[in-house]
Amino acid sequence: MAGERFMPEEERQARQRAAAALETDDPAESLRGDLFTGLDRLAFALEWEGAEAVRRGDEAAAARLEERRLGVRLAQRFVAGVHADEVDLRIEATRREYDARTGAAADATG
Repeated sequence: MAGERFMPEEERQARQRAAAALETDDPAESLRGDLFTGLDRLAFALEWEGAEAVRRGDEAAAARLEERRLGVRLAQRFVAGVHADEVDLRIEATRREYDARTGAAADATG
């Protein structure tokens, strides 16, 4: 079916936690659930808009929408602790270079 994609187990569990957070009395947990759900809806909308741009043959628009969607997934990852392979792989690919430039590796080792 159009628009469906594979959902990793971690993401499925995070969605379940977000749904449960909507039913909690803890305001912080409830806010995280609301933020996760809002960001998830936005990422979904951007994914659909990107697919539409591809169908129109507008590759530039599709690329911009994909960049925005990845930004939303990154925000979602920080808000709810949701790991998204599409974000995590990019972070991991540049981790050593980042650490070398910022001295983070030296700081971590003491």
